[in-house]
Amino acid sequence: MTAWARGVAINGIITGLSIGVSLWLIGVQPALIFGVFAFLGEFLPTIGAFLVSIPILLVALSMGATKFWLALLVIVIVYQVELNVLVPGVLGKEMRLHPVNILFFTLATATMFGLLGVFLAVPAAALVQIVIDEFYLQPRKPDYTALDTRASPFGLPVCVARVPAAPLCETPMEQRLAQTPYSAFAEFQKNRY
Repeated sequence: MTAWARGVAINGIITGLSIGVSLWLIGVQPALIFGVFAFLGEFLPTIGAFLVSIPILLVALSMGATKFWLALLVIVIVYQVELNVLVPGVLGKEMRLHPVNILFFTLATATMFGLLGVFLAVPAAALVQIVIDEFYLQPRKPDYTALDTRASPFGLPVCVARVPAAPLCETPMEQRLAQTPYSAFAEFQKNRY
């Protein structure tokens, strides 16, 4: 959850600055307040951009048609860049998700669940990534050192623990390694099998 909040905050800062500076350049005031609204709107997925754009466009319309169209152009460009570049890039990096996964989950959940699916796309992608990491990838990385220690009754390498007085090692290399620190023996055992 903190990774998501950190990613959204980074997106919000970039989006808020972009909208604030762009509106200031075209002369729609109060640009600073609209930039802050854009930052806060990032914490409401999908609907935040819509809620932020309404007051901006109403103020721009009160200043004239030209400013309205320029403000609309700024909003569309900023939010398209944010949606297609920043969200997959920044949120993907913060949540350790590939940008293609985020885009795939956005399209898939939007197709299956409509607007609700768009809201659930990034959390669903993160959940699938966590399930894959926890239940598929981690069991494939056994800790050989811990396994060797638990297999030995004396907490020594398996070769040494067979008979404490006289190690029964199969090769001269194992005999030499049995007298070295445990980590070197564990590395040897790991690479051997």
